[in-house]
Amino acid sequence: MSMASQGQQVRAGMEVGHVKSSDGSQVSMSDTICVISPAQQDMWEALCALLIVGDAEDVEAFQANTDRYATKPQIIEQAKETCKAIEKRVRATREK
Repeated sequence: MSMASQGQQVRAGMEVGHVKSSDGSQVSMSDTICVISPAQQDMWEALCALLIVGDAEDVEAFQANTDRYATKPQIIEQAKETCKAIEKRVRATREK
């Protein structure tokens, strides 16, 4: 059972990438109001965890999110290493 389903509050560091709507402006239901991303340290830690337990399905998800960190060499390097480790694990599983 997840912490959210137990009614416990979960907090994560987030960075606001940019705000697309100003205060008082009208927006439609499908309009993007702002873009948020995991904080750099949280993203790095998630990539480290996926290096150990991630699978092929995780690669697409984290690659889509690491694009936001193009100027952060630590994140880009960890994403590359995580991708290599997952690919190696997938190949080893297929060879069995």
